[in-house]
Amino acid sequence: MKKMNSVVKKETLYIALWTLILSVIMQCVFLIIGKWDWRVMTGNLLGAGAAVLNFYLMCLGVLAAVKKEDEKDAKSIIRMSQSLRTFMLLAFAAAGAVFTCFNTWTVLISLFFPRIAILFRPQFDKKQDKKHENEAGENADE
Repeated sequence: MKKMNSVVKKETLYIALWTLILSVIMQCVFLIIGKWDWRVMTGNLLGAGAAVLNFYLMCLGVLAAVKKEDEKDAKSIIRMSQSLRTFMLLAFAAAGAVFTCFNTWTVLISLFFPRIAILFRPQFDKKQDKKHENEAGENADE
């Protein structure tokens, strides 16, 4: 079995962590408005799992495309990856809508959690850069 690329692992864990945080918030909102039941949880699990899997598969597709020397081959891999992942997400969304054991809204809302996580990413990168600059400055003074 191949070892997972460290960047793919780091970014997928980042997305998974934010998906978990946003899932807990969504569960709390459903609880507060009095609409929570077990289907909210199962729908959230289905949607969040699909969203994180989609992000991971996207990373693998990009890695495969980057390894190609021919630009046409790389574009073809990206297009195929995007098509298959879109089909996969539609299948998960359809399952959430068809089967009564899932709350359709929580499935659909959970699919957007990685996009929200990506919006916050630059904020954390800035904080990390400042932290590294401060550490480098302190080490230079010594």
